[in-house]
Amino acid sequence: MTELIKNVQTLLSQIAIRKKINFQIHMEQIEHTNLIGDAGRLRQVFMNVIGNSLKFTEAGGRVDFTKQQMHNNLGDFAMYTFIIEDTGIGMSKDF
Repeated sequence: MTELIKNVQTLLSQIAIRKKINFQIHMEQIEHTNLIGDAGRLRQVFMNVIGNSLKFTEAGGRVDFTKQQMHNNLGDFAMYTFIIEDTGIGMSKDF
């Protein structure tokens, strides 16, 4: 999973640089790094959501992508939370 996220960072960093946006990736308390699942689909979701954040954030803004491993009793398995925050235009409450 770490390689997948680094790949997303490499691809999207170029957009952030061109738009003068501070794009940071944070990985917190990660113990398990192997992914069992559809890495291609997960990459697609990250690219779409983070790509939209970059698209709607003005120059000088920021986009942060955080991956956190959740505490659980799954032994050799883990659950994660992915948080994408930006200083973009946002959405109306009605939306």
